Amino acid sequence: MSSARGIETVLRTIASAAEQRRPVPEALRSVGGDLATALAAQLERGADLPSAFATLLPEDLRLALLGPRPPLERSALFIAERLRLKRERILAWTDVVAHPLLTLLAVAAAVIVIVAIGGLGFAPVWLLAFPAVLGLGGVILALSANGRFATVLPSLGAFGHHLRQSDRYQRAALVARWRLPEADLVVLLGADLGGLGPVLALPQAEVHCQRLATYHAQAQVRAQRRLAWILAGVVYVAAATLLLAAGVQPIAACVAAMMSLGDGG
Repeated sequence: MSSARGIETVLRTIASAAEQRRPVPEALRSVGGDLATALAAQLERGADLPSAFATLLPEDLRLALLGPRPPLERSALFIAERLRLKRERILAWTDVVAHPLLTLLAVAAAVIVIVAIGGLGFAPVWLLAFPAVLGLGGVILALSANGRFATVLPSLGAFGHHLRQSDRYQRAALVARWRLPEADLVVLLGADLGGLGPVLALPQAEVHCQRLATYHAQAQVRAQRRLAWILAGVVYVAAATLLLAAGVQPIAACVAAMMSLGDGG
């Protein structure tokens, strides 16, 4: 499986070759690497670019490479930018989820070891509370990913909303820079074109879109920080339920032993 970064690199190479009117296979071979070399071999055997990228890109993106409009140097660069933005979205979500998840796994492992060594079971009530708290965390993640809740629940829904809007306006800024006709924008923007059409018609569309992209990117960072704190709180509560589930019986046994010693004295 080729990495997203590797696919970005070959797409940027293709865009550069098309702009310089160089043969694409030659440019790919100059880059080196398994992916670029394999693509160059396919193109030299007569395959077109969409066919060469059949296992690497979804169909809507591959069709943008057919040309002649938008030209290959623009469509290849645009697809590379879309892949970069997608990778950044994945990294943003990973930053939000990774720390709470690792914390929870560490506590769960510790609790399992304690129970195994102690030979005692879990307290059912607290053990049932654990999945309930995790379910609450899942609901919070679902709300944060759905941008429609950004206005009603800004602390939860704003992250996904601003992440999506930042990506949307960055892509709009790219196509505004090229001033392509609307028929070509359908290939590049797809369903987003309907909402972006009035913005792209503005005289300073690129500057306006870039300004909006920057605003949403900054708001996304703030929303990401809030969401991370909320998820951390949920994880701490879930960890507490696990500790209580594992600790109630040992504590009860210890208390009973102390009381029996006191009665015996």
